[in-house]
Amino acid sequence: MFETPSDDQKHQNDKPQNPVVDAKTPFLIHRRQFVKGIAGTGLALAWFGVFPAKALARLAQENANPIPKNWWFVHGSDSHSNAGPDIDPMEVFLSDVKKAFPQTAFLIDTGDITEHGWEEELDRSRAAIENTYDKPVYAIMGNHDARWSRAGRYAFRNRFGDIHWVIEQENLAVILLDGSVLLEQYGHIDPSELVWLETQLKKLGGKAAMIGFHHPPCDPAQFLDSDQALFRLLARYNVLAVLAGHIHARSDYKVNGIQVVTSGGVVSPKAVYCAWEITGENAVLYERNPVKNEIRKVLSIPLNPRQRGMTMGPLDELKSRKIFGKWHLSAPNESWSAGVDVMLNGKLMDTTSLVAVHSKKLKLELKDLSSGHYEIATIAPKLGVSDMQWRWGDIYKKPDDSVKLRWEITLPAGIQSKPAIYKNRVIIGTNSGVLYARDVTSGNSAWEYNSGADAILSSPVIHKERLYFGTIGECIVCLDPATGHEIWTSPVDGSVIATARIAGESLIVGTGKGWMLALAPEDGTIRWRYKVGNLIKATPAYDGSNLYFGAWDGKFYAVNAATGAEVWVKEMTT
Repeated sequence: MFETPSDDQKHQNDKPQNPVVDAKTPFLIHRRQFVKGIAGTGLALAWFGVFPAKALARLAQENANPIPKNWWFVHGSDSHSNAGPDIDPMEVFLSDVKKAFPQTAFLIDTGDITEHGWEEELDRSRAAIENTYDKPVYAIMGNHDARWSRAGRYAFRNRFGDIHWVIEQENLAVILLDGSVLLEQYGHIDPSELVWLETQLKKLGGKAAMIGFHHPPCDPAQFLDSDQALFRLLARYNVLAVLAGHIHARSDYKVNGIQVVTSGGVVSPKAVYCAWEITGENAVLYERNPVKNEIRKVLSIPLNPRQRGMTMGPLDELKSRKIFGKWHLSAPNESWSAGVDVMLNGKLMDTTSLVAVHSKKLKLELKDLSSGHYEIATIAPKLGVSDMQWRWGDIYKKPDDSVKLRWEITLPAGIQSKPAIYKNRVIIGTNSGVLYARDVTSGNSAWEYNSGADAILSSPVIHKERLYFGTIGECIVCLDPATGHEIWTSPVDGSVIATARIAGESLIVGTGKGWMLALAPEDGTIRWRYKVGNLIKATPAYDGSNLYFGAWDGKFYAVNAATGAEVWVKEMTT
């Protein structure tokens, strides 16, 4: 069953129905309820002959901290649904879940639901869920859902309700994050997404939580570039596990005491996937092998951080100092006596760079280091082992006197589009859907424009005192570049990833549904449309008469810029 979230769910991020509660249970007065009632009316003293004081105190404590019933959820990943004729992998997976874990409260899918992120694949996956499974399914995007998508998060959100979730139960919350990057393979959790995560963790008030996203963190392959910011945040809260996918294998390892668990890729009917039983005190991981028809207990994690030996608080920061041409690293409470690996900007350093290792200090010789910011990490005792201690820090090498840094700012989201310059302003589109205008001299804010929930991949274009850009939400937007005020918006057929251009008297732009459009710059009226076989991602070239562009259908086109008439089409081979 797939449920489109209500408005409350969208904004409060979901408290699903709890299948643990049995609505058919007859209404009976439990002795805890009875004691609570008489205590609340001041009659408890009259019952000392029936309930001794110690028993009454014990019952009161039980009532204050009731032991939750056991409940289950299932974690799968990487079904890679496509539009082919074969049975959908999601359907096969869910059929096995129904058989093996009928007691589960809900299911989470940590991404790569589709092979390409195309709308027809998303539709097929959603249909498989609706037709096969009668429990809530919470899905997030993986790199396959984002890398070749024609409509980005817009298409995913329209079918699966959201791109991040909070599923809160009595004694545990599962929080799912968006770590996808549109049109890219790797993973990244935007600063705005981490702010959202911390807001949700604060609301839990110390309740145990699991965090889920697609790419496994702190992996030797460095799929994710947000490990430092993420684990510095998680260290301050009662987070017992991170759930992921991507590698198509069931695995588990620890990072700074937090368990990382990946599910197998259920695109294969042989894949081993995960099921969690949440008891009053522990989260117990089981793995399901459909081929062997086996369920095996893997590990158990206490919900109480003290029982895990965890102290919630700031993560020790790696300190760095440059002394006589060598970088000295130290962490206040870290010991490297058992060994250490070092990574610089996600790349494992050659051991010859380790000049000296002491239990508390590390000396590095970093040759030919260009100016700029670097992330450095130490991993003890070694990268890739089952229990790792990661510490992060930053190295900054100042530019020489010939290069002057005028200013530097951090925006709440990543940037994948080219900025535009208008007079004394630089205008920047971000992955949060916000367009920022900053003063080129100081970096101070001039104005902001929120285009919606989806990333701006279409770079802003300035022409005759107007600014134009496209949105994933299927619109072309025109703003006053001086003030950021909206002049017009024009709905188009398909998400806009490509950057527009002016050709003659028209604004030209391609869409995710394969339309090349000519719009009137003054009001957004569509003058002509030309259809191709797939996504148009790039800006066309213009020679004064014709437009030249390629599309994801493997063809290259020449079209008259004034009329949209086809000049020629060539099949391209690679």
